Amino acid sequence: MFNFSINKTLKPVSQSNILVEIDDLVRHIQRVSNIHHLNLSKQENHQGLFDDEFYSEVLTAIPKYLSVYSPQHTYNEYVDSFWQGCIRVGLLTDSPLYTPHHYFDDIGIERIIALVEWLTKTRAQFTFRLKIRNRMQETKQNNENLMTIAHSLRELCSKLLVIRVDFGYGEDRQHFIKIDDVFRHIEFFANKMNSNVFSHELGRAFVIEQAREKGYHVHAVFFFNGHKVQNDWFKAKQIGDLWVSVAEGMGTYFNLHTKEAKREYIEEGLLGIGMILRKDDQTFKNLLVTLNYFAKPKKDYQYLRMKPAGANHFYARIGERKRKPRTSKQKNKGEPKPSSIH
Repeated sequence: MFNFSINKTLKPVSQSNILVEIDDLVRHIQRVSNIHHLNLSKQENHQGLFDDEFYSEVLTAIPKYLSVYSPQHTYNEYVDSFWQGCIRVGLLTDSPLYTPHHYFDDIGIERIIALVEWLTKTRAQFTFRLKIRNRMQETKQNNENLMTIAHSLRELCSKLLVIRVDFGYGEDRQHFIKIDDVFRHIEFFANKMNSNVFSHELGRAFVIEQAREKGYHVHAVFFFNGHKVQNDWFKAKQIGDLWVSVAEGMGTYFNLHTKEAKREYIEEGLLGIGMILRKDDQTFKNLLVTLNYFAKPKKDYQYLRMKPAGANHFYARIGERKRKPRTSKQKNKGEPKPSSIH
């Protein structure tokens, strides 16, 4: 059962938590409206959906909600609907010069009622449904790209060392973290590609997500030439430590390659990380299951609610394998044919 409540704590609240709460609010309004099947064009029916306490709580939360608005960012369909509703009832301007400096004494509960009424109608709007469909389609495409990379690397290298690490932030640092920080830290991390940590790397993938408890976090997978790199726990630790070093003192990570983390998967025959041989079909199938979690179309509620305009929350690539310089003997024979790494 979906439960919604407005956070009334006086403690610092993170940007991520506020966005999740806005997302939940819009979902709650739509769900209640859908359950009751009321004609919302009639004021008496509309007022029957929610009580005065609900409207008062939303009104009180409005300054907190508006504090995370930025016209330089894009939003998912639920949060974007909320901003559009705020603009429609006069709670927010869409001007690029917008600053979250509003006075609420003269707003009154009437604007909140109008906002809620507008939000009950968004679910049926074509643009709203289209954004949901586009998000699901994008996630499906990301999933297919990951599967293609896995199959390509299996053909390229007979021994793959697959490393899974989750990047995040300390619980006591969450309220400092903005989505721009996450993308900046990922950029810092990507700029370390030439580090010795990534010697013999064949490919990588990231997905930035957002959850109620964990806040902003990153799932990451790295593929290494297993002929050159064998210690999966140590390699995962190196990568995790690198994340901590670029996350400005706020980063944490989870190493999925400890004995404790892998034990359950081993016992259930589902281990799909670590060393994977080309001939080991079952372990490769387990790898595909692991990668499927990265971009699972049905993994609801962990999508980003906000991101910098034009930014990609998903990234995957196959690295170019450096070839040894050709000898004079090779030159006489012409270009060497591409081959697998054995």
